[in-house]
Amino acid sequence: MKKLIALCVAVAATGIGSVNAATYVDLFITNAKDHAFDGNLLYVTSGAQLHRYDLSRCTQYPPLALGQQLYGVDASPDGRYVAVANGGVVNGNVRVFLFDKFGQRAPRIVSYPAEFGESGSYMVSWEGNSSLLISGTYGGSGWTPLRRYAVATGALTQVRSVRQNTMLAASANGQTTALAESNISSGPVHVLEAASGNVGASANTNWFVFEIAANSDGSRLIVPTYAGAFLYQRQGTNLSQTGTIGAYANHGPVAAAFAPDDSRIVTASYAFTATPTQQGIVLYDAQTLARIATIDPYPFGWTGNGALGAGRLTLSRDGNWLAATLNDRVRLYDVHGELGDADRTPSSCTAAVPTFDDYADERALQQQVDRGAPRTVDSQGRFMGPTAK
Repeated sequence: MKKLIALCVAVAATGIGSVNAATYVDLFITNAKDHAFDGNLLYVTSGAQLHRYDLSRCTQYPPLALGQQLYGVDASPDGRYVAVANGGVVNGNVRVFLFDKFGQRAPRIVSYPAEFGESGSYMVSWEGNSSLLISGTYGGSGWTPLRRYAVATGALTQVRSVRQNTMLAASANGQTTALAESNISSGPVHVLEAASGNVGASANTNWFVFEIAANSDGSRLIVPTYAGAFLYQRQGTNLSQTGTIGAYANHGPVAAAFAPDDSRIVTASYAFTATPTQQGIVLYDAQTLARIATIDPYPFGWTGNGALGAGRLTLSRDGNWLAATLNDRVRLYDVHGELGDADRTPSSCTAAVPTFDDYADERALQQQVDRGAPRTVDSQGRFMGPTAK
């Protein structure tokens, strides 16, 4: 198996390869929102349930019932804490659940009064091991506070005002967090400094944004839009666009992640015309943006500028595992040969190797659905009309 992976990666590096040899296992969790790796455990939020899959035992444990609608989930770098955002207000308060492996079994409930229009917490992201950033949802269209929670003291402070459903993505070194403010056409993105608590660099994409990824030190960002995914390089307080993956209203990433060594980018990509080289889980060279290989030609659809749906990606800190939300499940890939430790023993949990032909029925079903209830998209990529999603 290791020889097969090495051969496929070597062929892909020449530009000849089409699909490499990453294997996967499917977790049949419907309506999944987010996932996070914590050691040998994968956490997945879905509805009011927190699911857990043990990577060492290839076992899916019974889900835990929490809150109302769970959204973002993130594990602290030291593996001690797991935070879960909850899209709901209880007795006037917004809540976040915080599990402490070394403390009590039941989660700590971080609770605070909802601001005007605020309807819950949306995304959680760790700044190192001691503080947690929290963005919020809004009942309509508006701004919510971005908050910082200090685990040791329980202190909660407001960092700044951001748009509803702001996406957060921490750099691997824990020094910065990338922010993508949704539901506004200027599409602002920021790099927030952990040490100062201030925004260190910003840019307006002038497109609706919804997902964002940062490299290991926060010096590079990738931001999906309907015009393609924009690559940004930080230069002082500015973010300069250095490249694009995809093409306007045609194909491109709906989510992305950087490899731990920053050498590659993995994307979940849509294509309005089915093709094994443009859609699915696609691997790119992070410097040249040349396509290296397709890990899985799954037919992701355009999301209408929405996050935490089909295409949501989470890469483990060591780069050996990749979780992706599909339309009706979460797919867990062993990508040690592509993004992690190439010398690691392949996992016994995964088996299947995806091919383009696997999805003929699914592509046909999607085409049939679109013919029966076509979804029109405006120039900014938003679904329009009575069938808008």
